[in-house]
Amino acid sequence: MAIEWQLFLPALLLLLFPADRLMGSRVELLSFDRAGNRSAAVNRRRWMYVRWTEPLRAFGGAFALKISLPLATDLWRFQAGDAYALFIAILVAGMILQLPTGREEGALLAPVGYAVGILFALLPWPLAGVGLIGGITSLFAFRQLNAFFGFAASVVGLVGLLFESPPMWLIPAVGLLFLPVLAGLLTGRTLEMPLPADTQQS
Repeated sequence: MAIEWQLFLPALLLLLFPADRLMGSRVELLSFDRAGNRSAAVNRRRWMYVRWTEPLRAFGGAFALKISLPLATDLWRFQAGDAYALFIAILVAGMILQLPTGREEGALLAPVGYAVGILFALLPWPLAGVGLIGGITSLFAFRQLNAFFGFAASVVGLVGLLFESPPMWLIPAVGLLFLPVLAGLLTGRTLEMPLPADTQQS
């Protein structure tokens, strides 16, 4: 298996570095409903808190990993099985490593930005965009972070099948989106998102 190490090693660093280590001390984890119950001033500030580094590092890591192995074709039969298996294993490990956090007991970090970056790296951008819109819509409709991942995965899967998106990219994308939901169910922990700490209440 030929590996472009100058791309492979940075891709590993970008994908496997835990998101919890990238957050400052003035960040707290809140569920969607708890975030909505804070003061109006904090609510205005929380919507401005967008961690652009998360989708960018996930997209860059997955794209570099895809090139470094390399995985240039959309057809399974022309792929090296060991390279593809390594690619999937690293993506799964990366998503799992984004979840743990010691900031709050009984919580998992919801890797929304990371998942979006992976989605756009694996799939055509129109399909990834439709999945993102479906996830955001369901988040506000059901007020649960589980809904974002579950509905985004479902929309991507259904639309991808409808337009015959290559299964070798569609299946991992859908599976990775379901991973946070599965992790929450298996551990009994809730998915929570990072937001600026409410210093007014401290």
